[in-house]
Amino acid sequence: MFSCEGCGQDIPEQAVHCPYCGAQCGDGPADPSSIFTQPRKGLLCPGCGQRTLQEGDYCMWCGFRLDSLAETTDGGGTPALDQVTEVQGRVLDGTHKARPAGGGNTKAVLVAVILGLSIALVVVLLMLLAAQRSLASLTAQASAQAEAQDDLGPAEARYLEAMDYTEQGRWEDAAVMLRAALLADPRHAAARAKLEEVELQAQVAGNARLAKDDLEAKDFDGALQAVNRLPPDALEKDPELLKLRARVRDEYRKHHLSEASLAEQGADLQSAEAHLLSVLAVEPDDAMVKAKVDELREKLTKAKRQAPAKASAADLAELAPDLSAEQLVRKANEACQQGRHTLAVESLQRARKLEPDEPEYVRLLANVYALQGNRAEAFRLYKRYLELCPNCVYTQTVRSTIRGFEDLGQP
Repeated sequence: MFSCEGCGQDIPEQAVHCPYCGAQCGDGPADPSSIFTQPRKGLLCPGCGQRTLQEGDYCMWCGFRLDSLAETTDGGGTPALDQVTEVQGRVLDGTHKARPAGGGNTKAVLVAVILGLSIALVVVLLMLLAAQRSLASLTAQASAQAEAQDDLGPAEARYLEAMDYTEQGRWEDAAVMLRAALLADPRHAAARAKLEEVELQAQVAGNARLAKDDLEAKDFDGALQAVNRLPPDALEKDPELLKLRARVRDEYRKHHLSEASLAEQGADLQSAEAHLLSVLAVEPDDAMVKAKVDELREKLTKAKRQAPAKASAADLAELAPDLSAEQLVRKANEACQQGRHTLAVESLQRARKLEPDEPEYVRLLANVYALQGNRAEAFRLYKRYLELCPNCVYTQTVRSTIRGFEDLGQP
């Protein structure tokens, strides 16, 4: 016995190939069968016809791989006669060669890889075929639907399109299509019955969008008007609309309280009162705002009592005839800060004579009239200011003041 250099197993000294790994080890004896004292213990090699070790995977004489014959042996462990004959024939004519160790495993792996790739390719082809059939089916359905709509007539086609818009929540587009359907066929009962519902939903969606846009643009008066147009039923059914209304009212309140504070700081008590009245119109039970309105009205009453009936000669002497409009406005501001409202009115009236269409002089004069308690004249001038300047800095403030007058039933 000696050890194989390839695998390290102990093998007979006469062996030409290692029966465990198939490696060539020597030339072998002249009579291979001489090493077996009991021939039944050996396996007949189909490659060379000699008996080799039964526990080996390779013939020790020719290196033929024996494990592939395990399922084709007869009951005594001998390969079937026809297979032995075939292999021996290949050995005799020189076409048989001993396979190196591990060669069968490599081929098996290669075959498995090729088989796996083939299966994957078949799966991909089947998926592409299914996708092509699905696309063809969808195209056919769309074509059939278009043909069906053509057959339905213009009124029914527009009605069905409107129904698609309602499912998408596009209420305004649905309303347009329903009106078009009724124009095409005024007797279309389904379109007429659906139009009222869709128009209501379109109104709700439009006002909600307008309120959001006005909030974004800081137009809190416009946002409040938009949410006030929302139907009560829609508010009850949609919690999001309730949240929107609450947000608009909160922003509206903050805005007018801030404007009232700024107006009071600038001695424009009438505008401050108007802003506070705007808050009360939305929240009539707001105790803090009510108290502030009462306080402002006391200040207005006091200012009215202290205002002189007409400008004194000394006051008028301060207004030189050659003063410019800007100088007269500065004089008016100084007079207001000193509580000399009659002099302020005289100064602003002269400034208006010099520049009759200057919106700012109109607004300032209206403010002074309001301080004097002359709300009718103030109201008239505020309206004139909006005509001259519909999109100026103080436009929203003046509109709020006018609403305050109207809430009080004045002028």
